[in-house]
Amino acid sequence: MNRALPRQLQGLPRPFWWLWLGNLINRAGTFIEPFFVLYLTGPRHISITTAGLVLAIWGVGSTLAQPLGGFCADRFGRRATLAAALATTAALLLLLSAVRGLVPISITVFALGLVADMYRPAVNAAVTDLVPEHDRVRAFALQFWAINLGFSLAASSAGILLHHVGFSPLFILDAATTLTFGLLTLRFV
Repeated sequence: MNRALPRQLQGLPRPFWWLWLGNLINRAGTFIEPFFVLYLTGPRHISITTAGLVLAIWGVGSTLAQPLGGFCADRFGRRATLAAALATTAALLLLLSAVRGLVPISITVFALGLVADMYRPAVNAAVTDLVPEHDRVRAFALQFWAINLGFSLAASSAGILLHHVGFSPLFILDAATTLTFGLLTLRFV
């Protein structure tokens, strides 16, 4: 690799960097989750208490997502699980922007919680598969860095975007970045 690159960035396989970039893009597009309560209590006119219950439903789905994602990654493969989970998440984000009423929103949110984090065990397993054992700590640290950097970009930019364009484009952008990660996985990992 290039001598100008710090040692921490050298020596990792190319597919790892595509996973890293996908994680960064995906997390940088996490526009809905941080502002979902505002969406529910604003445009959907749901009370704060009920919005809390809807978020709890999302949490129940998320609790089940990672064990399910691990099972799918082992059973169907890392790449297939990543692509399917990310594509389904993108579709559910678009559906969530369109559904009206507490029951349809709750069902969609549960499904979104269930698939939105399914990709994480597949990413971790893929990193383990791709990166030699002596480089894994560094690889996982870089993945963690991409996730945190991406989310910090999302939180700050989502607030600005929300102020200027409203919620609908945020759902579309979130879905687009999620789908981008899935496509990068299919193409390069």
